[in-house]
Amino acid sequence: DIHRSPAEVFVEDAIGPLTIFRPPMPNVSYVLGVDVAEGKDAHAGKKKDTTNLDYSVIQVLSNTEPVEQVAEFRSRKYSPEELAYICKHVGMFYNKAWCAVERNNHGLTTINTLRSVYPYVFKMPGDIYREGKLNVMATQTITKYGWVTSPTTRPIMLDELRKRFS
Repeated sequence: DIHRSPAEVFVEDAIGPLTIFRPPMPNVSYVLGVDVAEGKDAHAGKKKDTTNLDYSVIQVLSNTEPVEQVAEFRSRKYSPEELAYICKHVGMFYNKAWCAVERNNHGLTTINTLRSVYPYVFKMPGDIYREGKLNVMATQTITKYGWVTSPTTRPIMLDELRKRFS
């Protein structure tokens, strides 16, 4: 049952959706980058069936110099809510990794579920990418979880990753 909180132990399965390239190391921090599937047909124009749907993906990166991809989860099987529980389990396994979910489309559903079961959900600082908005009525900054990939933010994100991997 995906909603349970078992010890974060994974069973080896050659065709499973989680590939672990390197297990977690003590005293190393990690981050999960999460792209939630939209349920779109990956082969636009063809008849839609479940074999053509896009994938939900979790990339697990070490917060080291250089950055290293240590695991990847890739599946079409799970709903956005179920993906939140998978993020929780993978995050706990990787030393309570911070989880950064792309909030475009179904990502908001994953973020909302994840926030109720896992405390390490990335919050976008209000001044980054000009996404923070001032709530004039309450005179407080609105916190936004996850990030939006847009034509403006995509090059910034990729440049930052490129710097970390070079």
